[in-house]
This record gives sequence, structure tokens and C-alpha cells, in this order.
Amino acid sequence: MTKWWIGSMALAAMATMAQPRARAQQDYPDMQPYQPMQQQPQPLQPRPVEPPYSEGEQQQNEMQPAPPPDFGALQMFMGHLTCSGTAMAPDGTQRNTTIEWNGRTDLAGQILTIRGQEQPSDLTQGETPMQFLAVIGYDQARQRFVAFAFDSEGAREQDISNANVVRGNAITFTGHMVMPNGQSQPVRETFTRAGRGSFRWIGEGTVNGRAERLMDLTCQR
Repeated sequence: MTKWWIGSMALAAMATMAQPRARAQQDYPDMQPYQPMQQQPQPLQPRPVEPPYSEGEQQQNEMQPAPPPDFGALQMFMGHLTCSGTAMAPDGTQRNTTIEWNGRTDLAGQILTIRGQEQPSDLTQGETPMQFLAVIGYDQARQRFVAFAFDSEGAREQDISNANVVRGNAITFTGHMVMPNGQSQPVRETFTRAGRGSFRWIGEGTVNGRAERLMDLTCQR
């Protein structure tokens, strides 16, 4: 009984829904039955490529100051070099040493960074190879180079170069080194061109009140 009753109700509903459609066709004989719209899919249009920076950023890049003109004098510091010679050991004696030197420009060519590391083969047992990081910039007002250096033993150094380094054959930095214990001593670093990108590096300082040669190295590519 239940199945028959449900089936009857479904047939009655279908007949009721069909009556308006038949009446509409009688009242409007010209009306066409609904046809689904056949529309061709439109091809995807590529998005315009946006510049990697805004107009303001582009103007800022165009206003970026050029590297200092005297930076050409530091060309011998660029790249990888091996510096070998003698250096003062912690006990005050001179010994053979080798330092691997790597120099490159940074900050849009405004500074030069140099990283160096002493080779373990030159050390006695128990010693740790010394490493250093130096940054060289340019003082436009005084037209001289300024250098800041730090090493893995906790010392730091601040120097300024001599004038007219472009026309000269050597660049000399003079300043002070501050030791880990806070003591400060005057130092001088002299770099003399030796041809084909090599140079001689002499470091001098004051040890126990006396002027001493701390290192004498030749750096070659």
C-alpha cells in the first residue's frame, strides 16, 4: 500500500508540473523551447609582466652613488691570494707562516671586505689558526681609505690610509690595535705593489714599548 501511494503522489506531481509548460506553449506558439547556450571558451590572456621594482625604487637605483674613483688602487686586494713569509709568534719569536687571503667588493661597490685565515701547518701543537675580517671604505671628505679589522683572538684595529694612494706605489694604513685586555698600541700596515697583482705586506707595531715588525709577507695569486 505504501509503495503504491508514493508512486501515485509522484505521478500527480509530474502531471501538475507539466500543465504550465503545455499551457505556455498553447498561449505562445512562437516560443521556442529552451536550448542550452553553446559558448566557445575564451582563451586565457597572459598577464602583463610587472617590473621587479617600482618606479620609485628604479629612481633610487639610478641615484645610487658610483663606487669611489680611488677604489682602483685596491685592485691588488681583490680575489684569492696566498700570503707567505714570517710573522711574530705569541712568544715573541719569528716563524714562517701562510695566510689565505680573499678580497671582494660589497654594498654596491662602496666597500671592500677581506677575509684571511692562517694555515694550521704553520702552527705548533695546541695553537688555533688565526682568522681575520677587514672592511675598507672611503672617506670622501679626507679622500683617504679607512679600514676596520677584527680577528678571531678578540683584537680589533682601526686605521686610515696615506694620501695620494692612486699615484703612489704603496698604501700605508696607520692606526691603533686594541687587544682583548683593552690595551691599545699603535700599528702600521704597508702594502707595496710587486707586479702582476701581487704585493708585499709588512705589519709593524709596538710590543713592550719597542717598535717591532709583526709580519713580513708576500701575497701572490
